[in-house]
Amino acid sequence: MAARIRVLIVAASLLRFTEVSSRLPKPDNVTVVSFNMGAVLTWDIPEYSPSNLTYTAQMRGLEGFQTVCNHTGDRHCDMGPVPSCLGAFTLRVRAEAGTADSSWVEVLHKPSEDTVIGPPTLQVEFKAEKVEVVIADPVLRVPGPLTECYSGVYYVLQYWRKDQPDHVLEEKRVAEKRVRLRLTDPGNSYCIQARVDPYGREGLFSEPVCGQSEKTFVVSWALVSLALPLSLLIGWLTYKGIRFLNPKTALPPLLQKHLSQANATAIDSTNQWARALTQEQSEKIGWLYEEHSICEVVLKQDQGCEDNGGNGEGEGLKGYCNFLQLNHRSYRNL
Repeated sequence: MAARIRVLIVAASLLRFTEVSSRLPKPDNVTVVSFNMGAVLTWDIPEYSPSNLTYTAQMRGLEGFQTVCNHTGDRHCDMGPVPSCLGAFTLRVRAEAGTADSSWVEVLHKPSEDTVIGPPTLQVEFKAEKVEVVIADPVLRVPGPLTECYSGVYYVLQYWRKDQPDHVLEEKRVAEKRVRLRLTDPGNSYCIQARVDPYGREGLFSEPVCGQSEKTFVVSWALVSLALPLSLLIGWLTYKGIRFLNPKTALPPLLQKHLSQANATAIDSTNQWARALTQEQSEKIGWLYEEHSICEVVLKQDQGCEDNGGNGEGEGLKGYCNFLQLNHRSYRNL
């Protein structure tokens, strides 16, 4: 009886040894490579394994494990879009050869923690003293935008002169997708790149986008502040001059009547003064002519007396006549 029991134990051990020895070695270095929330399962060929190995990879979902890659000869399997960027998902792979297979190797994948965020897409417009950048998030392999996967999403921008690639002029971290960067030296060529930085992680930088900014004429604010008031003053003086030379509003009738009467009075006074002055001069001139005629007679008589040997009694009248002749010349010039 005891001998029979020992035979049964040895037979069971041999059967178990045969079953264990028929299992294949499992894949080595099983890892998940995640880019933009995607999941690619990779592994290495196990040691001491036959050359005709194939592999099966599965992902556990709501209904249990589902096969994604079945009997593939590759050493990787794209697990496709995961249901969500939040939570954790179990991925597994095993080796197979005919009817033999290996045990499963499982890994836990957390998309928001394991993934690498790719570079964003940039739209860049270079202007005179600034550059406008519009940032577009990378396309994810999960439903929903990037802001549903992280509590905070930021963007880091770097720009430099194209001829100085090792000298970054500024690195700016912003939360907006539309950014304006001020250029220190307009007219030169600049390059810009950006990356997405979710909360607690760093993304990959985009390829540099290069372009040349426009040159501008810089106007001094002091010149502008001086030219503006001066132009306003010139315009105001011109307006006032035109209004003065071409008045639009006529004088009030009462003022026009007053000015007309004043002008008429002034003209009448001037005419009366002229008439009075003319009459007075005429009287004086007539009187002078009359005296001049008398003097001519006197002088002729006096000349006759001198010729006849007279004693020159007319010397007094002669001097008076000379005086009248001088006044006559003066009044003739009036």
